[in-house]
Amino acid sequence: MKKPLLDVMFASKKRKEILLLLKDGPVEMEAILRSMQTTRQALLPQIRILENHQVMAHSDDSYALTKTGELLVDAMVPLIERIETLDVDIDYWGTHSLEFIPPHLLSRIEELGKCKIKNPSISEIYNLPQGFEEESKKSKSVFGLTTVFHPNFSSVYEGLTDNGVAVSTIISKELFENLRKNQYASFKKLVESDKVNLFIYSKPVRTVFFAMNDFSTIYNILTKDGEVDHYIVRCHNKKAIGWSKELFEHYLKDSTPITEI
Repeated sequence: MKKPLLDVMFASKKRKEILLLLKDGPVEMEAILRSMQTTRQALLPQIRILENHQVMAHSDDSYALTKTGELLVDAMVPLIERIETLDVDIDYWGTHSLEFIPPHLLSRIEELGKCKIKNPSISEIYNLPQGFEEESKKSKSVFGLTTVFHPNFSSVYEGLTDNGVAVSTIISKELFENLRKNQYASFKKLVESDKVNLFIYSKPVRTVFFAMNDFSTIYNILTKDGEVDHYIVRCHNKKAIGWSKELFEHYLKDSTPITEI
């Protein structure tokens, strides 16, 4: 009796690894063995199961997915990547609100990859994550959306613009009013800077902030109860940066440029 296909695809780590190795095309047996650091004798039983279920086939010593296998692996890869993204800290992802992410991006959340999630110490709470500011100064551009500003935001922005970095920031309506009332001079200087583009988002913002430079992206996300904590999600890969830029553009289309205060 044949196994259910779900078992064939996911119940064995070795079978799953074989399928992922073959997703880009045929692979010689020796290359499979080297990649998986195993022996032919140990692998052949798993290969037979995959072949018996019409998922893969071989010609001489070259192995490839069948058309059926390609269909299954095409659907399998994003699911595995999504699991790996959330499995870094499922307790964090399960207790924080993802409502600020539009459906077309939430369905691709695996593009964030295996992010680092850190709860900073009390002395680090009001600082950008270690290395992020330095990365930003080396970047061509920095983008972000925020409902809060660093207490010393003026010097942070100056440090970026002095290095020729183009900065685009979307702020919430509440933050705009706060800055205009309590930090007028510094805020006015920022608005008048040629290197800084500021926008106001008048709708409710259901996150604390997110930002990206050319090297990484960072997130501070509300809990499901709407509470603010200090956990920072930081992702280092090109797909995460591209995904985050799309998120920024999603909010930008409903934002208004700030040209005066």
